[in-house]
Amino acid sequence: MRKIIDGYRLDTDTAVRVGEAGYDGSSSDFGWWEEALYKTPRSGMFFTVGSGGPRSNYAVSAGQGSWSGSRDVFRILAPKAAFAWAQAHLPTDVIEEHFGGMITDA
Repeated sequence: MRKIIDGYRLDTDTAVRVGEAGYDGSSSDFGWWEEALYKTPRSGMFFTVGSGGPRSNYAVSAGQGSWSGSRDVFRILAPKAAFAWAQAHLPTDVIEEHFGGMITDA
């Protein structure tokens, strides 16, 4: 999948898939969601691609107080936001591999 946002071409076929997360429920559950974090090979920019139901962060207004889910939504993340996303959803070894420079030993 490809999308251009703010003049940046984001391509899931060429970017590194860092990891994924989601709600393990059925897609018929209004709160379902799934999201993958990617890193571009050229600039190291992070972005997510996600989908979700009408009670997820991917909800969109369908008018007249009604909500619908959406699919394949691209979002660019600042490095700190991508690091926070990774800490919330990914195992330690993956975080260390992709965000090692942002980690401080206690």
